[in-house]
Formats: sequence, structure tokens, C-alpha cells
Amino acid sequence: MIRLLLALALSAQICFAAEISVQPSAASMDRLQQVISGNAAHASTDVEGAGNTLRIRYSSENPIDVYILFLREGDTLNPRDTLFAELPPDDEGEALIPLSHTRGWRAGTQKLRMHFLTKKEEEQAIHSVQLTDATVRAGGVRQYLAPEPFAPSSYHRLEGYRIFGHSSAALLTGILFLLLAGTLILRKNRIALVIALAGVLLSNGRFTADLLRMTYANTKEWTQAHTYAAAGSVYEIASFLRENDIQTVRLCTDGNSYFPVLLQYAIFPSVIAQDAKHVLVRNAYDWSYDNSFLRCRNIEHAATRVKTFADGSELFSLQP
Repeated sequence: MIRLLLALALSAQICFAAEISVQPSAASMDRLQQVISGNAAHASTDVEGAGNTLRIRYSSENPIDVYILFLREGDTLNPRDTLFAELPPDDEGEALIPLSHTRGWRAGTQKLRMHFLTKKEEEQAIHSVQLTDATVRAGGVRQYLAPEPFAPSSYHRLEGYRIFGHSSAALLTGILFLLLAGTLILRKNRIALVIALAGVLLSNGRFTADLLRMTYANTKEWTQAHTYAAAGSVYEIASFLRENDIQTVRLCTDGNSYFPVLLQYAIFPSVIAQDAKHVLVRNAYDWSYDNSFLRCRNIEHAATRVKTFADGSELFSLQP
């Protein structure tokens, strides 16, 4: 059980150990929802204020998983900005989580939603959570180096790079315009040309680096596991269904609509149907297969496992 105490409820009565820095990493909302729906103990709180670092005081005999969501107007959020950090065990721990280099952070007042997860049978306490300026203020410039999160299924939704939470395109264009104006006024045409070319190179080169990184990752995944990003093993699944003359399949998943739509295209003329004898389980949060009995969402039926695919998807045949 996690006990979540407000930051002002406790004061200097507790003496905490030396601060430790915990680096956050990118996470997915799908993973957070999957963990929450499982057997983990869960507590959440909203934190509002100005600062570039999260300071968390806690007590725990085991690690605590922390998910950080950046809230916008109306408490909306961009799931791509979700962060994950793990607090190490400590009787009187004080962890600093730097945020200024991550995509979701912005200068000024902001609101965060924190989710703390751990095993249900364990006792932990979160004593306080607050935003503070504990790292270098210039760290916001590092946002420009944060990778652009995109995939083959989302290349049309590029968000662009940021500096201190603001569009880097707008900031760099403004700086470039001022520099060009200054050089032209001084009749330094060659310098103006160099500045213009440098601006174009900086802008295009930044995304090119991310594009090469993503291309390498996807190529490596395909050659080693024969899966491809969010598509996973969709083409292997489609081939298996055709080879075994499976005309209909039921999909049990908690993911978005991308995979179901892609699967329907890949398996045509076979179709996805709710009354199908075969069930494909993929990215389902809460499902089980024990003693030849399948439970997945509203499916509770005796079944036989037919095949497990490279991306973890599993195909079952429901018994009569």
C-alpha cells in the first residue's frame, strides 16, 4: 500500500538522506494503463508550480515506479511526453528528477500528474512532491536534442523540437532573421549567405539525425525479429491465417486503432469478426490463459493456443 502525503503536511521533522539524481526516460500511456490495471498498488497526485526538477521525499524498502504526465489547459496531455523513473529503496530517500531536458517541460508555471506504483503487499510512503530549480537553468536548451517521437504510423504528426518548452522553429527563425538583417544592413552579403545556409543545415540536420536513428532501429528490428515498429508481426500473422485457411479472426486488444486497421488490410479477404472461432490476443492489458481457458476482455472460453508470434501476439482457437 502506498501512503501519499501532501508536501505541506510534513515539515523538517523528518531528516532525509543525501539527495540522489534519478534520470527519467520516455514511457508510454499504454504501459501505465497496463500496470494500473494489474496487481500494482497505485497512488496519484497533481503538482503545480515553477521549476525544472522534481524533488520527491519518500520511504520504501523496495523500488517505486513513477510515471510523470505533463498537463496542459483543461488537464489535457500529450501521451508522447510521458516519463518514467524508478526510485531506489531508501528508508528516508530524497530523489531529484531533472525535467528541463525532456520534451514535456516548459519554463514557468506548469502542472504535473504523478503516478506512483509498487507491489500491493508492500508498505511505502511518499512524504512530499514539489517542483524546484535544482538543476542548471540553461538545461532547457537541451530540449532541442530530445528525440522527436515518431513511428511509421505517425510520421504525419511531427511536433517539432523545443527550447525551454517553446517551438525551436519559431525561436531559431527569429534569431536567424535578426542576424540576416544585421549583416545585410552592414552589407556583409557573404556572411549573410553563410548564416542562411547554417540555419537551413541546422534545421534539416536535426531531423535527419532522428530519421537515421529511427531507420536504423526499424531495420535492425526487422532483420533480427522480423517485426516492424507498431505493425509488429502483422504480415506474419496474415500469412499464417491465409496458409491455414482461417477466414475470420477475433481481435482482443487494448491498443489504438492502428493495428486493427492494418491487420484488416493485410488479411483480406479474411475479416475481423466478433463471432470468429479464432482469437488473436495482442497488447491486451488484463488477460490470462490458464488450464486451457482464455480470459480476455469479454471473452471467457475454453481454448487451445495455436501459435505465438514474434511480437508477442498469440492466436487461440476456441473449443466447441
